[in-house]
Amino acid sequence: MLKLCNPKIKIILKEKPGKPSFEPEEKMKLNMDFSNNSIRFNLVPVLSSIKMAEGAGGIKSTADLDQELQKERSMIVDAVIVRIMKARKVEVHQKLVEACIKQTTMFQA
Repeated sequence: MLKLCNPKIKIILKEKPGKPSFEPEEKMKLNMDFSNNSIRFNLVPVLSSIKMAEGAGGIKSTADLDQELQKERSMIVDAVIVRIMKARKVEVHQKLVEACIKQTTMFQA
């Protein structure tokens, strides 16, 4: 946070610019006039896990996320099975399962 309040950069303006430390009651303000092509900051708020679990702010709950992940994973497994069966035409179930496990563990998303 102190790097953002650096007097040379001045991305965040402090109420007391002379002190290099923060006090709990000190107010800070974002410098909207800051422009520099070589320095960029992405100021995205971090959401807490409680808000995610509750689904606050339009964010999906963990149950919905789990359901979406399950659908996505099942589509990936289906695609792997189709790819293997197109290449081999006929395959014993055990070997098909082994080949699917091998290809899905190689898959990194």
